[in-house]
Amino acid sequence: MIDTTIDAVVKKFGPSFCDKTIKGLRVTANRIQNCYQQTPKDSNDYEQCILGDEVLTSIIQPMRAISGAMGQPKPLDDMAFYSTEAILNRADEINAYPKYKNFTDKQKTDYQEQSVKAFFDKANASCK
Repeated sequence: MIDTTIDAVVKKFGPSFCDKTIKGLRVTANRIQNCYQQTPKDSNDYEQCILGDEVLTSIIQPMRAISGAMGQPKPLDDMAFYSTEAILNRADEINAYPKYKNFTDKQKTDYQEQSVKAFFDKANASCK
């Protein structure tokens, strides 16, 4: 992902990530949902929604596994937009995103993992 896209995602979603609380994650989840609702799928800015979503999902999935194993409520489980089914449906949509159509599955995974890592590097630096 190009730096300007990552920078835009840090600016758009970074402050609520810096909060590092469930409340901050909930604010981020609402912002991501609004991003998807307000950004046309054929817009270059749509990739910002995708990256924000991938970052948040990469945070909440391990938290949910740990919470579930401990018999605790799972973070954001009460939000329909972040139900497991909704996440899986969006994953299918993301894989069909036109920019990724010529990528192999490995290339998509590598691209997305590198983008998420770049987001964390920049967002964490901005939290200081």
